[in-house]
Amino acid sequence: GEAFKRALELDPTNIDYLNSVGNNLYDLMHYEESLEYFDKAIDQDPKCFASYFKKARSLSQLNHSTEALSNFDKALKLNPEHTPSFLGKGILFNHLKRYEPAVDCFEAG
Repeated sequence: GEAFKRALELDPTNIDYLNSVGNNLYDLMHYEESLEYFDKAIDQDPKCFASYFKKARSLSQLNHSTEALSNFDKALKLNPEHTPSFLGKGILFNHLKRYEPAVDCFEAG
């Protein structure tokens, strides 16, 4: 984690570094802080589906369901074959007891 943060000091617009720091924070369960890095990555490249997917995962953990679903949808719009986005969206629908759309996501993924 610290190596990526040092790398960001040298190249603060590097999407790979921004997403990596966000991932490390996510893995440490620092979901709110991880969002800052995913948002910066999205600002640098709004067409990077992975940043929306990663942001959606953090939002899901924070129980920001509507915003999480929106970010899963953005990831899928950019990459309609991204199975992890379908699965994440399905898990979130299941958590919300919205079983029919959950099944649809699981079948699509």
